[in-house]
Amino acid sequence: MPEQIYTPKVTVLMSVYNGEKYLPEAVDSILNQTFEDFQFLIIDDGSTDSSLEILRFYNDSRIRIIENKINIGLIKSLNKGLKLAKSKYIARMDADDISMPLRLEKQVALMDSHPEIGVCGTWVEAFYGETSIWEKPREHDSIFAGMLFDNMVNHPTVIIRMDAVSALKAYYEDAYIHAEDYEYWIRLLLSGVRFTNIGEALLRHRVHEEKVSIVYNAILMKNTEKIRLKLLAYLGINPEEEEVLVHNIIANRRTSDIKHIERAAIWLNKIKEANNKKKVFSEPALEWELSQRWFELCYNSCALGPIVWQVFNQNPNPGPIDLNLRQKVKFFLKSMLSVGEKNR
Repeated sequence: MPEQIYTPKVTVLMSVYNGEKYLPEAVDSILNQTFEDFQFLIIDDGSTDSSLEILRFYNDSRIRIIENKINIGLIKSLNKGLKLAKSKYIARMDADDISMPLRLEKQVALMDSHPEIGVCGTWVEAFYGETSIWEKPREHDSIFAGMLFDNMVNHPTVIIRMDAVSALKAYYEDAYIHAEDYEYWIRLLLSGVRFTNIGEALLRHRVHEEKVSIVYNAILMKNTEKIRLKLLAYLGINPEEEEVLVHNIIANRRTSDIKHIERAAIWLNKIKEANNKKKVFSEPALEWELSQRWFELCYNSCALGPIVWQVFNQNPNPGPIDLNLRQKVKFFLKSMLSVGEKNR
């Protein structure tokens, strides 16, 4: 009989390019996982520093190093890794982050017990002198609805069921560089893949000046807007320029022009009505997302935040067109507009 080739349950995929500064911490955090049935697939993307030498120093059979002779970029490197992985699950890792020891154990346990889930992320602890927890929605419907405005899954935290990716032949797209994960999640979601986030910070995310999301922020924001428009188009909405501006303002939860708040209410109603026809999103989840976005925009953008809070606090799940709130909303919108005029 031919000898059977051992296949690990998880492939941890990491691409590194000139990452010598933080690379040892990242590698060690994976090798020290309590869950041990994995292959650590590391793609050195043509590094010119000592990254490759650092990787070769490790004597661990779970590490597999792939060398790109020239730098081909993160997207092509990740796609290369997706094609090489043969395991049941594939987990992402970045070369400047730190996975908590129980990360893989908890994610694998969840995926094993919930075969309907295709992608599982976690919260992260971001650190840059001080620390903060980046929370994301836990339930699939809330994650999907939130994607209208922002990426609801922390990329370096995910574990993915390879069957789902293989069946869809889904890979990252070059057209969305620096926001490729956001667009990838939306494609998977629209294909019926179910998502979840574990409500625990199982990865420490290092924020520093060399971070791609900081260095290439303008490109990231441009491609993020393209992705939002793609999802709106799926709803049957092709927004005008002013509506795109308002949508982005809602995503950022703040405006210096009080009049945008009134326009935001109109725009959010348009999204809700489009979904009533297309049935893309769960109506309760979308209602909650739109309400929260509008509330936060009001609260963060005017001196009457306490009034907004009082109105919303009387109804724990208000919608932008909730008839019970219409008169109160009209009152404080009028008040805010007058405050804005006085401050001009």
